[in-house]
Amino acid sequence: MTGLTFILRTGAVAASLAAALPATAQIAPGMRPPTSMSEAAGHAWSMGCFFAASERPAPGLNLPVASGGPDLREPDAIPDDLRPLIMAMPNRIVPALLNAPGGAIWMFYDPQSHRCMVVPSPVDAPGLQAELETNMALMEGWTTVTGAAGAPAGATVYEQTFPAAPSLRRPAATLRVWYQPAAGPESPQMIVTERVAERRRRR
Repeated sequence: MTGLTFILRTGAVAASLAAALPATAQIAPGMRPPTSMSEAAGHAWSMGCFFAASERPAPGLNLPVASGGPDLREPDAIPDDLRPLIMAMPNRIVPALLNAPGGAIWMFYDPQSHRCMVVPSPVDAPGLQAELETNMALMEGWTTVTGAAGAPAGATVYEQTFPAAPSLRRPAATLRVWYQPAAGPESPQMIVTERVAERRRRR
């Protein structure tokens, strides 16, 4: 059993998963553990959602979770602060959990649209927007676009097109990434990575 179906059928509710997991947040073997929730969210984006959305190997999202670091896990319970969000999701969504100092970082990947979200728990963890901006300042090739469909008004939306890699069976892909502030219980703050369809991108 995979995706949201598993954690929904367990009926388990967790007020805090952090108490049950070691707070090191190592998403990949040998990677330096982050020291904050926001930094863990940055790792979840750069090593998880970014890779999955561009069809690169992403443990827990498009590869078995066991191929990732020791603190990347399959969720087995729903934290109360994410219950409204998770209950509104279709069952095809693939969740993965990265333990983090002070809580946990959740990733939700849609293998159909290649859209992926990074969401902290607690949902009010500080520093996510600044962490994304720091990551983008260090990475080459990202440009900003305005008026991107799906992004909140006024959001800074980053875009980059990645060439195909035929030998790896990986198609060309254009990704858009943005920080989305909280907009109610079903839409907590998150970092969104979206695969842009070619016909939509040409508009």
